[in-house]
Amino acid sequence: MFPQTALGCHARVEGTMEKIELTMEQAVAQAEHHAEEQGLEFDPASVTGPAVIYQLRGLGAEIEDTPRATS
Repeated sequence: MFPQTALGCHARVEGTMEKIELTMEQAVAQAEHHAEEQGLEFDPASVTGPAVIYQLRGLGAEIEDTPRATS
């Protein structure tokens, strides 16, 4: 995880992308967990099927000191 102070900064990361295929049950559990983290209500019916997520399995990261400009 990156520190909150890195928000808006450029980062150079090294690692591999991993494809994770979730069953319907896993997709419901993942969506419920995400809703809890965001403080949102969760309706299991909102998950319509299995899901695929991609995750960076990082080996390292370098964060610039200055945030990037936003437009």
